[in-house]
Amino acid sequence: MAAMSVNAAVTGAAGPGLSEPLLVIEADYARRHYLQDCWQFRRVVPVMAWAGMLNRYRYAAIGLLWVVVKAAITFFFFWLMFSRVLKVNAAAGPNEGAIIVSGVLVWQLFQSIIAESSMSILNHQSLCRTVYMPRLLNPMGATLMCLVEFLAYAGFFMLMWPLLGLSFGPQLLWLPAAFAACALVMFSLGMVLALSVVRCYDLRFLVAFLVYTAFFIASVAYSV
Repeated sequence: MAAMSVNAAVTGAAGPGLSEPLLVIEADYARRHYLQDCWQFRRVVPVMAWAGMLNRYRYAAIGLLWVVVKAAITFFFFWLMFSRVLKVNAAAGPNEGAIIVSGVLVWQLFQSIIAESSMSILNHQSLCRTVYMPRLLNPMGATLMCLVEFLAYAGFFMLMWPLLGLSFGPQLLWLPAAFAACALVMFSLGMVLALSVVRCYDLRFLVAFLVYTAFFIASVAYSV
């Protein structure tokens, strides 16, 4: 994208002897009106999220339920690896399931938002080249799609809570605010990565490596 962008702005006044509004070309119009354009094109965000969901689950036999299946399989392997093979959660006792569930929820949200938003501009490069639209909307749409998937497997795990010996308390009211703050931080990181990947294509491979590395660094499935 050129450093100096030129866009057309339509004024209300008409030129001499003309019945049509006067078309004024302003240098750097897009940069000075970027936030205004984001609000004007805000309806693109849910459309991009819906298109991403259709593209991913259109031909799947069980559709969005694959989100729940992946979350359940992840929980099972986390439990098997960290509790039965490595035995790092042996001291957790009855809280073992709660530790793994909380870790799986946050990790799935982090992994999906970073993976989708970091590649959002490249995945829609044909659209970006043909239609003017604030590039910020691409990671927004990817983040919204990930949040919809997150609600699916979060609901599944909440149904599992009684089986894990957990009970609902007033602390549950803080859960939406906590995950909203996490999603905001992840979206900010994904937005920076999306712009960086466009500038340096090789970063897409480094992002995947960092995500896998962060899994072993972060305490997402073990009590320590």
